[in-house]
Amino acid sequence: ISSTVSILIPQTVRSKIHLPVNTAHSWLDILTYVTWKLSGLPKNRVIGSGCNLDTARFRYLMSEKLGIHPSSCHGWILGEHGDSSVAVWSGMNVAGVCLQELNPAMGTDNDPENWKEIHKQVVAR
Repeated sequence: ISSTVSILIPQTVRSKIHLPVNTAHSWLDILTYVTWKLSGLPKNRVIGSGCNLDTARFRYLMSEKLGIHPSSCHGWILGEHGDSSVAVWSGMNVAGVCLQELNPAMGTDNDPENWKEIHKQVVAR
């Protein structure tokens, strides 16, 4: 990966594209830092979004559990990729219906539907 990044980032910067650089990878913190250093861009132009991948996985697993299409499922994972990430239980909804209102114990040890398992599966991938 480092050889690919060391080739792509300087070429991207030389092209004078004035867009933010977005990195998404399981080695997010390292890759984002290397991208920032190699590019010479200001910090606000290099964005790491490993949580986007975890959020997509979360929504997919949520849809599997509910038996509906992932595009109808909304929920977010925040923080770093991996076991320090946080599932935003209060933000989970299907077509605007807040799931935590239907299951106030969602994401807790007392959750009868065991939604924490979905987050564990996201972290394990």
